[in-house]
Amino acid sequence: MTPPRLVRGLAFLALVGPLFVGGGGGFAEAVKNEYITCGSVISLQGETQRTQLACKEVAYGGRGSGQNACTGVTGSAEPDRYFVVRGLAGEDAEPCLQGTLITKGRKLRLQHMASGRWLHSHHITSMISNNQEVSCFGGADESDDSDVWHVTWNGGGKYWAKSDKVTFKHDVTGRYLGAMGGVYPKPLAGQKEVAALKSKSAATLFTVTEGIIFPQRVIQNTASPEDKVVGAEDKHSEL
Repeated sequence: MTPPRLVRGLAFLALVGPLFVGGGGGFAEAVKNEYITCGSVISLQGETQRTQLACKEVAYGGRGSGQNACTGVTGSAEPDRYFVVRGLAGEDAEPCLQGTLITKGRKLRLQHMASGRWLHSHHITSMISNNQEVSCFGGADESDDSDVWHVTWNGGGKYWAKSDKVTFKHDVTGRYLGAMGGVYPKPLAGQKEVAALKSKSAATLFTVTEGIIFPQRVIQNTASPEDKVVGAEDKHSEL
């Protein structure tokens, strides 16, 4: 039987195409969807292992945290590899309305689409590489500072672009999200470890390979070429 959360996630993928929440207050739509935006649904692939980030309905055992595993998977049929780009919780948090452009170094959260859990890390040793464990934890009404990551990239681009190779630095521990080569045994047989590393390397680079990208909200009459409004024929783009 397909889990209800997965059913809801797949239903979202089927229905989100024709939807777009329009903005107000001096914002306009743009269809030149070169940038990843708040609310977009993305799949992240590790640069070295070519595996995609996924949350599984299997908990870490042994010396692990007991939270749900985050692994690296392959194959376009894998349903657990989609994450929604979210802002932080709380009244004082910077708004991350659907379509908001994401600046270099911004704090964000990645919410697993099918389960609602957050990409999470903490001071627990990972099971294979002895780095820091990365898990999927919480839900829509349960999130904390250990769900927060800083996204950044090389180069001078102001906003997170589809073509960027990005890194995710954990806000609490300062570790970097990494796609590792170690392979899990059953019940995660064939899936590779995802861990948080002390420093940046090729293993901590990720690219967006698939997704539903919402048009960016841009300020009208802005002077920045990257923010130029180019039209509003389409409502979203699919990678």
